[in-house]
Amino acid sequence: MNKVYWIAIFLLSVVTANGQEGLPAKVHIIARAEENSILLRIAPGSPALWELGNKYGYVIERFTVARDKQYLGSRERHVLTSQPLKPLPMAQWETMSLNNPFAEIAVEAIYGETFELSTDFSQDVMQMYNKAKELESRFSFALFAADISPEVSQASGLYMKDTDVRKNEKYLYRVYSTVPQTLVKSDTGFVYTSLADFAPLPEIREVNAQFSDHLAMISWSTRYAQSFYSAYWIERSEDGKTFSRTSELPFVNTYPDDKPDPGVSFKLDSLGENNKTYFYRVIGISPFGITGPPSEVVKGEGVEALGASAAIRKISDSNGQADLMWEFPKEKESAIKGFEIERSSKPDNNFKTVSRLLPSATRTFHDSKPEGTNYYRVKALGKNGAKSISFPVLFQLEDSIPPLQPTGLVGFIDTTGLVTLRWNNNREPDLSGYRVFRSNFQNSEFSQITSDPVDSAVFKEKIPLQNLSRAIYYKVQAIDTRFNPSTYSSAIKIMKPDRVRPAVPVFKSWRTEKDKIELTWSFSPSSDVTHHNLKTRSTTSAEWITTRKFISTDKPVYNYQSLKGGDYEFMLEAVDSSGNSSVSKILKATLSGTPPKSIENIKATPDRTKRQIVLSWKETVPGTQKILIYRAEGDKPVTLYKAIPGSSSQFIDSQVSMNTTYSYYLKVVLEGGAESAFSEEVKLLY
Repeated sequence: MNKVYWIAIFLLSVVTANGQEGLPAKVHIIARAEENSILLRIAPGSPALWELGNKYGYVIERFTVARDKQYLGSRERHVLTSQPLKPLPMAQWETMSLNNPFAEIAVEAIYGETFELSTDFSQDVMQMYNKAKELESRFSFALFAADISPEVSQASGLYMKDTDVRKNEKYLYRVYSTVPQTLVKSDTGFVYTSLADFAPLPEIREVNAQFSDHLAMISWSTRYAQSFYSAYWIERSEDGKTFSRTSELPFVNTYPDDKPDPGVSFKLDSLGENNKTYFYRVIGISPFGITGPPSEVVKGEGVEALGASAAIRKISDSNGQADLMWEFPKEKESAIKGFEIERSSKPDNNFKTVSRLLPSATRTFHDSKPEGTNYYRVKALGKNGAKSISFPVLFQLEDSIPPLQPTGLVGFIDTTGLVTLRWNNNREPDLSGYRVFRSNFQNSEFSQITSDPVDSAVFKEKIPLQNLSRAIYYKVQAIDTRFNPSTYSSAIKIMKPDRVRPAVPVFKSWRTEKDKIELTWSFSPSSDVTHHNLKTRSTTSAEWITTRKFISTDKPVYNYQSLKGGDYEFMLEAVDSSGNSSVSKILKATLSGTPPKSIENIKATPDRTKRQIVLSWKETVPGTQKILIYRAEGDKPVTLYKAIPGSSSQFIDSQVSMNTTYSYYLKVVLEGGAESAFSEEVKLLY
């Protein structure tokens, strides 16, 4: 029996593996921000974890990371699940299953009957293999049903709605399985979100319909939609107003693992009648079971097959006019009334008839007023109402005239980093769209950020705000169907919301004399700093008092006069034009004594063979607890780099790069906590 047990475990591990042997299965979690709540969806990373998770459950924790745009030093932790999330007992599914077909799928996957072992060992091996494959199927169907129906995902223990949330806070959600690690190894899932991330679900794009004999093929783009939707409803109408779903189950876009995603989905629908107009639209379903807005409506009608269709063989340019030639079986001429020529600027819609009814023996047509870009097709009209349409063929006139320069470009950026650009529409009939270009500097090269032409005079993108560039520049270019580009629009400058703190100011030295303390420092090197606040407090007080505000033209020095004896702390705060601030390291000083002696005669030696810089000195300061090494790299501000024992007489810096200037400052910290002033600067080019 033990042998059978271990073979079963082996087969289950083969079938349920995640593709990386030995790694734990992750419990995935995604979130969607609503206006006043945050929805959470759980998905175990393997069939084995899902099966055991149904028994042991999942725990969700929430950590408050930021409040009022300030990150919290200590995270506030809340356990949102008083008991681990598990599927409802089977008896509680009965009422739900009567009205929800997806509940039937889920309850069968979770509680359906399974196999029993026989006494035949060889038969048991196959049974165990089939069991593993069955578990994989149950797992897939259970998650599918949970994706479509919020009611089912909640009943399956894979959903939670967090309503105890605030608009001024950001959260990190953590989910983990309570399955013992001895049964199956699992990893924790995280998701970071806030109510500010709420955005309406988008409309499905690029919906098209192609009609044939009693058949319609609906297609739509999934390149953008797959980020929001896991399934789709296809709806049909006979009057363009009242729509109904074409199937009981939604459409799920699947494709082989060994092939790339084609970026488009197709769905066939049978038509009750030919020569009758049908209307279609597509609606996305998110993993939370929420449906998005309906797509644009496409329409068409089925056409009875004639058994033959025309085929365009040649289109000639005759002094700016078009001459068409096509073929059609001679023996089918008696079944048709004649031909009509259709033309459009696109290959798949908006075709219009540009000819009268041509006799059935005709095989040519002259178009005296073609457009710049033309798709022609020949429609054969049957005497019984049937019709057939040739494949469209592209014909373009010679065109080297570009569109006009786009005008009226404006833009703005919100506090989340969402940039919105708008400009005036171009009026050229052969306009294909617009290209958008971006640069971090007005006089540097602009990079194209749109892979395909934008088809409307508006563009949105999200950019990072946490960098040192305060402005961003955009310009647009129009392009026609012959890929003739216009001149660039005038570039616009958009100022980012400043979310970057200024570089930290640094105290350089201090000295005391009876009841006086003199401080010197280096201002923050950030260009947008408006002022510095020098603050002090007694070590017996918790409140900082601002001594004076300094601007860039002031000298970085201040003398405190007539102070009482005792211990003091000093801090320098840099404030930029957007109100962001940063503070220096706190300087501690004792009025009754003198500051500790700093290290002197420091020598810096580059060792390019070992790729390091060696700092060395001969004399140490008595009573030193530790030595603080401060470093500046190039034009970057001085920051605390390392702390070494007070007895050290050298420091080896191995984190260096060639052709880089490094500046070092050393500071002594005595055993009582008193700090010396900075040593003299030691600077070298490595």
